[in-house]
Amino acid sequence: RWFPREVPLEERCKHYKWLYDQTAFLRPKEHKVTLDTKDPQNEINRQFVKRTHAMATDNNCEGFGPFVPLPIQFEDYVKIYYAKGHASELNVNTHWKNILTPLLRHDVIYITVTWMDYGIGDIQEWFPNILTLSGGGYGHAAIPLWRHDFEPIALDPKRPLPPLLVSFTGKPHFYTRGRMMAELNERHWTRGPTMQKKIEATLKMGKQLTHSKDKRDTVTIYHGEQWMNVLKSTRVHLVARGFGRAAYALQESIAFGIVPIFIYDDIPWIPYAEKLDWGQFAAVINVSMLSATLEDFTKMDDATYRKMRANVLKVREYFTMEGILKQIFGFMQTPQDPSASMISCIVKPISYSGKTSKDGAPRVPGVSIVGPGSNQMECCIPSTINETMLRCARERNCIS
Repeated sequence: RWFPREVPLEERCKHYKWLYDQTAFLRPKEHKVTLDTKDPQNEINRQFVKRTHAMATDNNCEGFGPFVPLPIQFEDYVKIYYAKGHASELNVNTHWKNILTPLLRHDVIYITVTWMDYGIGDIQEWFPNILTLSGGGYGHAAIPLWRHDFEPIALDPKRPLPPLLVSFTGKPHFYTRGRMMAELNERHWTRGPTMQKKIEATLKMGKQLTHSKDKRDTVTIYHGEQWMNVLKSTRVHLVARGFGRAAYALQESIAFGIVPIFIYDDIPWIPYAEKLDWGQFAAVINVSMLSATLEDFTKMDDATYRKMRANVLKVREYFTMEGILKQIFGFMQTPQDPSASMISCIVKPISYSGKTSKDGAPRVPGVSIVGPGSNQMECCIPSTINETMLRCARERNCIS
């Protein structure tokens, strides 16, 4: 059984430093085939590893809270593993199991940060004492799926609102987006794919985009190099989950200061869900509510929209790199204090992406609940995760 206990900080710090030395090869610097060390997708994980190591070397692990942070760059290592063709010889999850089994202890709580769609994959099942903060959509707590700290787009109070009511600038495939695109093309976008070239030509000439005169054209659909310029002319950004439950466009929208509509199907994987009032600066909807929500935005008066836009800027700092890391370390250092961080734990979803459950059933959220004497490996853990785990450890009446 995996049985976390209250291990003294000195002992955990010694274990961390040993683990850091043993996992040096899991923190690749660069690779001539595929790894770009400036690739922003992995930067939150890299910074987490770098800064927790500084805590260990400079402050004797003060700031670790009850955890041992994992000094592993999961995403970078996986890229290299596939680039070298090793996946054809040994499944990457089996490879991870072979590496980590002799390194990880059963009696401490580890913590890691990931952006991958599937969190840390089967590692989470084999090592259930790893707490995963996930940007991609599978783990114990949602954090923003960060790409870049874009400069906010100013909204001049003396000038008219941007001409485009709603825009979608993402890739049209993936599960939920296919359903969304079908509805948009049928009910909200009459100009079709030929408009893509017209948009690019207009922007390259330095001209201002204009909204369609056809009232049926609620949404402008565009995917290309001019996507940032399209957003500058947009009031509301339509953001649909991708392969994983999250989407980079959500963080991008908020960084730019634009009101997002986030579309999910099985579980709304949004960060800070318990701490932020998302309805004040965004819309978070199931894909089935798409047309009704778009209708609400078409009826929204200018004053209400400007207020929502101002509210986006009020929460923007929580979606920047430094803001995200501040929340991660606040959560890590004092997880028992709800005011220490905007991050809250949720019940870990039953499947990686929501496409199907483990037994192949239709995509539905689900949990496994553990009681005393249960043989299951997964807990239904409330937001008071750490207090719960420590109490279980003291009373010895639960598994993990």
